[in-house]
Amino acid sequence: MHHHLKQRMWNGRARTIGLQRQTINHHAYQTRTTLTALLAHHYRTGNHLTPWLGHWHPPNPPSSLAA
Repeated sequence: MHHHLKQRMWNGRARTIGLQRQTINHHAYQTRTTLTALLAHHYRTGNHLTPWLGHWHPPNPPSSLAA
């Protein structure tokens, strides 16, 4: 995984400084990789992604603030 992560970075180095920023960068990479794998699985097999992502419901429209 780290080799794949390094391939995606400019010059093979992280562009973030500090432990907290590097951790956020690493978690974002893991999330992106997971979503890419889920979408590839969906397109390959046609299975639904709702067990992993849940059911999305649009938010309620905002109520008017008429005075």
